[in-house]
Amino acid sequence: MSVAAEIPQPSKAGHFYGALILLIASSAGIAFSMFLVNRRCESLDRFLQLSKMFGIGVLLSTAWIHLVPSALEQFSNPLLDPYWQEYGTTQVGLLALVASFVVQRIEFSVKSAIAKLNACLETSTSAEMESGTVPCEDTPLVTPAILSMKTGNKEVAVILLEIGILFHSVIMGVTLGVSPDGAFSKLIVPLCFHQLFEGMALGVLVGGLSVSMSHKRVLWGLYPIATPIAVGVGAAIQSSYNPDSPDVILAQGMLEALSAGILLYNTYVELMSEEVVHSCKFHSYPQDFKQVCFLAMYLGAASMAFVGIWV
Repeated sequence: MSVAAEIPQPSKAGHFYGALILLIASSAGIAFSMFLVNRRCESLDRFLQLSKMFGIGVLLSTAWIHLVPSALEQFSNPLLDPYWQEYGTTQVGLLALVASFVVQRIEFSVKSAIAKLNACLETSTSAEMESGTVPCEDTPLVTPAILSMKTGNKEVAVILLEIGILFHSVIMGVTLGVSPDGAFSKLIVPLCFHQLFEGMALGVLVGGLSVSMSHKRVLWGLYPIATPIAVGVGAAIQSSYNPDSPDVILAQGMLEALSAGILLYNTYVELMSEEVVHSCKFHSYPQDFKQVCFLAMYLGAASMAFVGIWV
């Protein structure tokens, strides 16, 4: 009897409703963030800051507790080919390191391109001022091109962060889709909380970008559909899916290690550093509120750590 035949076949109806529930949970997290962003005012500004800090904790916990241990488990699997076993779990650190270097290189390239554009625009403006075409007093001290540098960097960082999250969502969805009904029913509740918290975190970050609302809707819309689609794919291939296949184990381990590298780099460098440590706005808050913000970050990390008991 084949390995695939020994695995209990999942109920397609059960998996369909499970995917629908995950879609609702993911959408609820995104919708919560959209509500805050679209109705942003001074009274909601601090609540939005708390949500952002909660999201930073969620993302860090996702990387450290959900992705890294799972990747280590895959690369320590004795079913892997001897070639991969020789280097062992060190490959997780290597792949995460490579992912962080790639992300840093992409961000550096984007920043360099924007800097060149700024230089060209500033040269053009200076030439017009010298020729008298543009009066000096009408020239803004900070041009849109200069402002676009930080905006472009942040947009790239959030997009790369979402890519890492989507990798994780697809892996979870396929794994859930190939699971028999018993395992599926045990995982669906913690996964709903996982999707809710992660959706809130991502939604707040996307909402803070200085891009058009249509671009935000695209970034918001990708997250809720990723896991349900992956669940459907997993359910469709369940009869031929072999979780003990060396190729499957290797692919899952590599994707999780790469996702961890992306999330860790962006969360520490772009979020915790830029939005907290080096943020003049954050330092301007009263001391008591800053402590509440840190507490929100710790609660975000704790919530995903708790979900990590099951997922």
